[in-house]
Amino acid sequence: MRTSAFVLLLGLAAASACKRTDGDPTKVTAASTDDATKPLVDEDYRFEIAWPGDGWKLTREADIRKLVPDAVAGAMDGDALFGAIIVEVAPGSTATEFADLLIEQLPIEGKTVELRERIKYAGVDAERYVVAGRMNGVDFRFANNVFVRDRFVFQVLGWGQVTKLSASAGELKPFFEAFKALPGEIKGRVPAPVTDAHGVGWHVKGGVFESAVTALRARPTNNWRLMVGDPLIRANRDAEVGLAHSNPDVYIALIPERAPPPAQRAAFVERMRSALEGTRGEPYQARFAGSPLEMVSVAATTGVKLQYLHGVHVANDQLVQVQAWFHAADRERALKVLPTGLAAFETMPATEAKALMASFEQRRDTQAAIGPFYALRAGVYRSFAKGWTWKKPVGVWRITTGDEARVLNAEAEISLYEPSKFLYGVVLPQQTTSTAKEFHALALAANPGTKVSEREVGRARVTVLDLGHGATQFRWHVASLVENGLGLQIMFWGQKVDMDAQGALIDAAIAGFSIDKLEATSEANGEYIEHRFGFAVRTPGPGFRFRDQTPIGMDAIAKLVMWERGNSMFGALAVHFPTSQSQPDEKWLLDFLEQILRDRVGKANVPSATKADTMLGGVPGRRLTWPGGMAAYVVLRDSTAYAVLTSGDTNGPNDFRFLD
Repeated sequence: MRTSAFVLLLGLAAASACKRTDGDPTKVTAASTDDATKPLVDEDYRFEIAWPGDGWKLTREADIRKLVPDAVAGAMDGDALFGAIIVEVAPGSTATEFADLLIEQLPIEGKTVELRERIKYAGVDAERYVVAGRMNGVDFRFANNVFVRDRFVFQVLGWGQVTKLSASAGELKPFFEAFKALPGEIKGRVPAPVTDAHGVGWHVKGGVFESAVTALRARPTNNWRLMVGDPLIRANRDAEVGLAHSNPDVYIALIPERAPPPAQRAAFVERMRSALEGTRGEPYQARFAGSPLEMVSVAATTGVKLQYLHGVHVANDQLVQVQAWFHAADRERALKVLPTGLAAFETMPATEAKALMASFEQRRDTQAAIGPFYALRAGVYRSFAKGWTWKKPVGVWRITTGDEARVLNAEAEISLYEPSKFLYGVVLPQQTTSTAKEFHALALAANPGTKVSEREVGRARVTVLDLGHGATQFRWHVASLVENGLGLQIMFWGQKVDMDAQGALIDAAIAGFSIDKLEATSEANGEYIEHRFGFAVRTPGPGFRFRDQTPIGMDAIAKLVMWERGNSMFGALAVHFPTSQSQPDEKWLLDFLEQILRDRVGKANVPSATKADTMLGGVPGRRLTWPGGMAAYVVLRDSTAYAVLTSGDTNGPNDFRFLD
């Protein structure tokens, strides 16, 4: 479960010069038609959530899935606490097994289990745990109640910043006690399908997935639906696309990579399959993208009892792992529906795949990440902590930052992958007193191999090394750059044939690195410039007092600066909500942000704000205007919400601009 979208609430809660006053407790978004204070009854999953009380809002499935994609209901207490109900089919699993799995997979750094106990909850035996850790530079605490009803595993999950939620999780008591299991058969339901989304090298239009990387298209039918973005990351972080089926619950994930030479493929595939722990069964004969596909069967023997099928589809130089899995108790039903899922995939004509790739390469890069000391935006990564920059070259580069980059290498600041060219990269920065020659020697010592050649690319030294891996030959380009006491160790690697073919692209990638003195904020020419969040505002005139009002503990992903003089106020807000591969539903998020602002600024017995379309920094968004002259201008760009807040005689939206 990825909770990072909820930090919008935490950051925007402070987006007002006013103390918290009366808003509309019945609305989660400005477009809501459901009353967020009325009990929420789910007939399909047989549960009810009463209103937890003053300050809380209940969130129906249509809203909560925008923030926690696998939730079916939830709640939020202003700017402090959040809850979600997650239900999964897991026949034969116990609450203990599932809690073990959830704790293991929780994507946080510095994970600490503060509480683990068996309790009675919702009338049944349950596992409760409290786990603390850091996510995207923010310290969170999670409390979960896990229990089994019939074939379903329920999570009644709550969380908040560690400053808002104690180790006992007692602050979540109103939400936990509001949940009630209802008698009757649990039927479950099918989530809404993905209709439009886009990521690096792929898109979904009209419910059809197309990849310029694998040249595969997917048209799911017969109760199958696409998995992209966060749901896919949770299922398999290396997959490009997946499919999910409900009743029975069956999943398919495609993992593309470079195919080894034909003589080496059997051994290569066997090495991949050896990573699937369990008991081998009879192979399953299937068809995928118009071709026969033999899938090896593996049954897990510990933990949650899953069964896996693993096949390999090869087209040209591309190898695609086709993985399917389901609960062992559902094997017979799962194998009946699996063929229609695999049949959803087809090979795109080469001309269409090529045109799609060209369109991706020409568009503005929408990957975005902001952390405590770094920012990725419009294809440029900036390390404010270390003082270096990388500008990506042409291509569909998947750039991983922060916590996720360190999964590959604990010392990495970013990792890189160009899937259409089969190129991999990682960057390891470190302070050094070594000369450029000495530092390069240290980089080579950490990467032993057979030296092939040496060269210089700009100010970087580059050595080409060959490293064997079984019968497959890999080639590494080890580059280093040293300036101002900082050393960058830059490594690109792949199979020898690909590295030789893409030499010019690798040089362009290396040339994109520079060591610079970077400031997170600065002032120049009458502007306050926020380099990490990518905006600038013209500072108001004399007499205005500047204040940084960024919420405590949220500075990694939020910024709020304000200028005040008497009753006049001018502020600029940016809140980044980390996403995985796909982009958020912008209309829903604008409705969500609008309601937060209405709740924070609205006053009793004062007419509500009027709404209008507007532009901010050249990006279309919304304007809210309150009686008395206060206004807010809100837009979404690069997975970040930006707002300009004004009241009285001061600056306006035209004094705001984006840096890239």
